[in-house]
Amino acid sequence: MNIFGKVSEFKRQILKSVLILAVVLTVFGGGALFSIFKINASLKTISDERRDITARNLSIRSLTALRTESISAQPLLAPLRAKLPSRDELFSFSKKVEDIASARHVQVTFAFGSENSASPDSPASVGFSLSTKSKMADVAAFLADLEKASYIMKISGVDLSDEGAKINGVVFYTP
Repeated sequence: MNIFGKVSEFKRQILKSVLILAVVLTVFGGGALFSIFKINASLKTISDERRDITARNLSIRSLTALRTESISAQPLLAPLRAKLPSRDELFSFSKKVEDIASARHVQVTFAFGSENSASPDSPASVGFSLSTKSKMADVAAFLADLEKASYIMKISGVDLSDEGAKINGVVFYTP
């Protein structure tokens, strides 16, 4: 019994040591895994922040370039605005469209749309829409001639079909 008692005591000590070792490894292993996940999350956050800072710096550089270009463009605005027709002269725009259409054998229906008041960045404008009925070649020639007209305009939409085109845009003027 004495030998068996000592073997049993020895097994108990080994089991106790193995359990303590397992607990220590589990605690340290868990702590190491937690630290690794925490570090990876921090690295991802740092990477995201770095990407955001880079994008922000690019935006700031672009804004600076645009401001510089805006300042250099200011002297060019006065002559450009001087070429804009007055609001009263704008009423002849529909007649000009009809004359161009007639010269190109295009049947046109014209209508003015809503008016937009002037802002520091943009002159006053009025929307327009027109529908054409003609062959596609005539409509293309009409659009080319319309672009060459003495009015400053912006075409915002063109819908082409076999029967003609529907065009939306704005024409600019001085209030």
